[in-house]
Amino acid sequence: MLYHVENMDNLAVFVGYRGQSKQYDEKLTPGLYRKRNSPSEAKQQEWILRSRVAGNILKQRFLEERNKPLREIESIGILQHHTVIGPTDMVDFSHDLNVAKWFALNEFRDGAYRRKDFDATDRRSDGRDASCVYTVAARVTGMIPLEAEDAKQIAPGVTFELWEDFGLWDDFEGLRGVPRQAVVPPWNLAPIWSKHAERQKGFGLRGIGPGEVDAHGSILCVTEHLFHPKSHAGGWNNIGGPELVINGQRFTFDQDSSHLAKYLFPEEPQWVKDMFREIRRVVKIK
Repeated sequence: MLYHVENMDNLAVFVGYRGQSKQYDEKLTPGLYRKRNSPSEAKQQEWILRSRVAGNILKQRFLEERNKPLREIESIGILQHHTVIGPTDMVDFSHDLNVAKWFALNEFRDGAYRRKDFDATDRRSDGRDASCVYTVAARVTGMIPLEAEDAKQIAPGVTFELWEDFGLWDDFEGLRGVPRQAVVPPWNLAPIWSKHAERQKGFGLRGIGPGEVDAHGSILCVTEHLFHPKSHAGGWNNIGGPELVINGQRFTFDQDSSHLAKYLFPEEPQWVKDMFREIRRVVKIK
């Protein structure tokens, strides 16, 4: 979406969704900074080193296999989505509300995704046992139109393959007709490339710090939608109710949709699996 105030620059806005099977105090804090991961300055420095090495391997393989030069935010997005090097400084969303609902209605237990059993939860009045979907509106920062000649000097070889693969470029209507090579892509948002991310409509947001601190003012609005058949039965009414449709299949909250994990987490190409294995070996992560 794109908003425009007369005599002011256009404001491009990304709207994404994040689904969780229960409430957490930290809604948008990236994994690297979450309290339950015991963040520390030493851990952050260790992550910087790991991400630099892993990112270099990933960028090299993408160049060889896809002839695609990845930006740093794109490589971090891939590492985040596949948890290759552990928690990162990026938080991922989906631009498909149905996917967010699926993650809110299915829990990862005993090594697999399983339908959330609301009957087995403690029905506390504070709503902590409710499933959550967050609607997040984020300001797109860094997407600056340039004169074509300036673009060649500042960002030679920049392409928008990932944006176009996801069909997202024309979401920013104010940029229609602008030559792709004449626009600097955003620094805080990136489509996440992989079969997983394609099925999950994955997107990464960077720039949120510990304690939900948004130093760059990227987040414009966060709306929390709670659902529980007892305490918050109408909580998802304004986002279509407790139904979801994925891959043409429709489910209500009480139907088991956990088998869709096979669709949402498809097998990656062999070169991608080999790449992840190499990264884990080099950075010594099991």
